Amino acid sequence: MINQLINISLDSFLPFAKDLIIPKNCHIKIQDINDIDPVLYRETLLKHGLMIIDVNFDDADKYALRKIIDSIGTPHIHDNSNIIEWTIRSGAGNIARSHGSEDFYFHTDCSYEYKTPDYFGLYVIEHDNNGGGINLFISSAVLIQTLSSKSRNILQTREYKIKVPPEFYQGIDYIHAKLLDEDFNLRFRADIIETSDIDHEQLSALTELITVINTPQNCCVAKLTNNKILLLCNKRFLHARTKVLDTNRHLKRIRFDLKHH
Repeated sequence: MINQLINISLDSFLPFAKDLIIPKNCHIKIQDINDIDPVLYRETLLKHGLMIIDVNFDDADKYALRKIIDSIGTPHIHDNSNIIEWTIRSGAGNIARSHGSEDFYFHTDCSYEYKTPDYFGLYVIEHDNNGGGINLFISSAVLIQTLSSKSRNILQTREYKIKVPPEFYQGIDYIHAKLLDEDFNLRFRADIIETSDIDHEQLSALTELITVINTPQNCCVAKLTNNKILLLCNKRFLHARTKVLDTNRHLKRIRFDLKHH
């Protein structure tokens, strides 16, 4: 049942989804690798949960994302490779969903880990020139306002069994965790939630959550072009990506937690 609900074309969302509109101070342009304001970036992320940064210089080494994140946070390492900065090229011998070319349904990153990263950064080196790879977002605020109080309470108080994808296996097959915490932070990736042994109330709450997600008017769309960096709160937004149509599409990604001050 759940698989049927999420097995939909994300392209069908695009005619109805709203364009992502962000406050002016969330869209920043940098003219130099040292033109970075860690205090401003940290305050902006804490307040709004997202930023878009235009890299307006020749970043030949594509170091801007790492430089920004090192100034405001601590990278999150989630497998045995100890890789901090991931290169994303569709079909480049990877089995991780985010590195594939098919639709990637709404989710939070690393939802199969007990300690999920607070944020992630995406650096667009080469965007999809064939109209694919479009990013969609849904804020937790929209979900919370739309869910029934009964389902919201179940998602906050009952644990779900979440399978660890084979490519991220580190000795455990699954975890048990709530999909929504007391601060309305999200943990969600529908295709790895085990539903065979949950009760009717839990299944009903999960189904309602997916139904809300599947309402295109609840989501926003952003077409990120070359030399743009997206910083996004991994707990306050679900994100998705339409099918990649350009094999030259190239991104860099770092997951991270903000430094405590």
